[in-house]
Amino acid sequence: MKNFKKPIYVVLIAFLTIMISCSKSDDSGPVEGENPGFLGSYDITIDGQRYSGTVGDVNDEDGDTGFALATFQQESGKTMVGFALNNDDILVSCGFEYPNGQENNISLDEDGDSGISFMLNAIPNTGYSARSGTAKLNIREKINAPDGSGSIIAAKIEFQGTFVYYDANEVEKTAQVSGTLQNNLMGL
Repeated sequence: MKNFKKPIYVVLIAFLTIMISCSKSDDSGPVEGENPGFLGSYDITIDGQRYSGTVGDVNDEDGDTGFALATFQQESGKTMVGFALNNDDILVSCGFEYPNGQENNISLDEDGDSGISFMLNAIPNTGYSARSGTAKLNIREKINAPDGSGSIIAAKIEFQGTFVYYDANEVEKTAQVSGTLQNNLMGL
């Protein structure tokens, strides 16, 4: 993925912007029904085996808060979205770049501008990256950055395709993967 790093940098910059510009004085809490009480969720099926869970559950007493963030930016007729989700069970990184208005049919491929990669703790030392497939992006909520450089978004990503991974002998393998990734805006 030649441009996969650009959306990831957008995620990191947006996260730092939010951390710097937000203050604890605005602690009105979430509005009833606005979010389900967690930062993000995942539901991934790999060759028929399902893995699912939440990230940053506010009711989790063991301190596993995790991280979930998505960013959005438009320029020159293109939309760029970065998405990151992680905790002790999963690490997901997505980058999408597509023509404005094409969020329902984003092409995933290793040589293109959009991709999904993830690692699951349940499958040690194995990372999966999209080789081909499609993704659909639903932006549920958006908060614009104060400097107008982009937005933090609550997004839901549905995807399916062929993903590549390497076995213990470092032989390239493929798997059919589908799933849903989601993040929520909490406390922003």
